[in-house]
Amino acid sequence: MDPAVQDFVNNAARAAYWDQMAEYGYLLYWVLFGVSIVMLLGGALLPREIERPVLQGAAGRLLWLSRQRGRIIAAGAMILLVLCAVSQQMGIDHNRGFIADQEKRYEKEIKRLSQRKDKEEILRSEYMYMPEGDSLTVMSANNPALAADYVWLTSLQYVSNSFRRGQKFEMLNRFYSTMQDLDPNWVESAVNAGKVLSALEPDRFKVEKFYAKAVTNNPDSLTMLYEAGRLFVVPPLDPRQQKLYSDRAVGWFSRMRDKLKRMPESPGRNAKLREVEDLIARLGLEAGYYKSAAELLYRHATDEHNPQAMRAIAAQDWLTAHSLMLVEELNELAEQYRKENGKHPATLDVVFEKLPEAGKNHRRDAFGFPIEYDPATGKARSIGVNARRAIQAAAIINDLIGMFKGNHQRLPRDLQELQSFVRRFFNAATPASNNVIDSLGADLEVIEGPLGKWNYDAENGFIILPPFCNTRTLFKNAERLWKKE
Repeated sequence: MDPAVQDFVNNAARAAYWDQMAEYGYLLYWVLFGVSIVMLLGGALLPREIERPVLQGAAGRLLWLSRQRGRIIAAGAMILLVLCAVSQQMGIDHNRGFIADQEKRYEKEIKRLSQRKDKEEILRSEYMYMPEGDSLTVMSANNPALAADYVWLTSLQYVSNSFRRGQKFEMLNRFYSTMQDLDPNWVESAVNAGKVLSALEPDRFKVEKFYAKAVTNNPDSLTMLYEAGRLFVVPPLDPRQQKLYSDRAVGWFSRMRDKLKRMPESPGRNAKLREVEDLIARLGLEAGYYKSAAELLYRHATDEHNPQAMRAIAAQDWLTAHSLMLVEELNELAEQYRKENGKHPATLDVVFEKLPEAGKNHRRDAFGFPIEYDPATGKARSIGVNARRAIQAAAIINDLIGMFKGNHQRLPRDLQELQSFVRRFFNAATPASNNVIDSLGADLEVIEGPLGKWNYDAENGFIILPPFCNTRTLFKNAERLWKKE
């Protein structure tokens, strides 16, 4: 028999079997229901137990039943309660299936409407009534705060039901914007509304427009600036937007920092300022603001008010920021030389001549390694920064080697074989994480790393790093900084 026909026959037989079991279950349900009713009524009609001599025959059996009267009633009530619970669960299951089918029909209808109607018309057909600020002000007897409460409570119904259904973001954005118009200084609701919108819409720039309106309405609110910045701290779905996200976050946190600096000094204010500046510094590294990031990190690494662990972390990140700042300045000078002479400088010596004061500081990165230079491209690079990146990338590649071994029950023969496996494994269905992409790049390169081609130990299955790629060697200068030796 054809396999498709056999599957159809098997499914039909299985369905017939469960239909038969359902009929038996239905019959058993009503039999037990009748038994429970009989037990309850019988127990209620039985006479209470009376002290009498032992009787024979029917009178004796009746006396015995009267002594079991309480147990009979309890058993009948228990059976009835179980049947009620079964009935309620069957009703819930039925409604759940009905709602699921209804949701599928609804989504199908919305897709059909979207092909021939504009978004505004779809919203009207979906929700029928969209509140307007002016009408609500009149309805609330010129009490906009009360009208804002009404809009907020109404929006909660749509949040709790079918969270991602239809044009949910557009609908709730309309509600929250109306709420802002009615009560622009209600910061707590604006913060919660922004979090709901960010959960609905992956495009953070759409949600940012709501935060921008809330910030405009509350120019003195540090909370709104902080939440707007946090919106872009979460890594984007597209890793190529990471720098853009970091740039936007730095912008919002910088505005918050400026407001904090204008406030009177206090322990709470100072702690918040350090927190915000730390965020700006780390995000600035991702956005390419190396000079400002290095300044902030140096200040935090040498600030005695910071905990020792925070100073140590800031000092390590300062090494990276300062090294990248030096490289950026040297690359700019090399590019200037190329424009003036029509070729890249053969060495960095001619570049250092333009920096007589700081020339010595630019010959080595903050980690203590000599700055490398490629005359073919006119680009300098920091060995220390690349060594730090290599440590992270090697850890990721070693994990991928373990993944290869789990799939093939052997180690990859070389990194070329691992490369093929990695690019097959990560696809649209199973995309690589931001951590993997940040370490290996968008093309998932595992053959060459920040320091050149990887040294792969095929026998043991791991990457061998150069001797200087260890935290003790890399961060020796950071320890001197935060300990102030």
